[in-house]
Amino acid sequence: MDMQIEQQNSRLRSADNPKINIPIPENVLRRLLELTSDNASRPSNEWMDFASCSTLEPSVMYPVDDLGIQTAKECCEVCPVRAECLANSIINKENYGIWGGLTPSERNKLTRKLPTLRIIK
Repeated sequence: MDMQIEQQNSRLRSADNPKINIPIPENVLRRLLELTSDNASRPSNEWMDFASCSTLEPSVMYPVDDLGIQTAKECCEVCPVRAECLANSIINKENYGIWGGLTPSERNKLTRKLPTLRIIK
């Protein structure tokens, strides 16, 4: 899995070309860029009904240790609405919990880079 993420991250660059070390699949990043673009309409919360975590206790997505973080991220890896969840957390400036498979610090790093991210083919 780490190798796959590394390969996908090798195609993600900001305008000044530093490597983006955020574990996010390319398809999720593409959708995230669409959802957070200047001309995108604010997404509804209907996506939440389809989230992989919707049947779990909310505390699972607000872990307090490394094992909990890994468990929450594994739930996000297979989620069909991961991009919508991540976009929601960025738009609403969520400071806690795992959203779209990222921790708060990973989301902050991504948010700082978001305006300059591009997919390089």
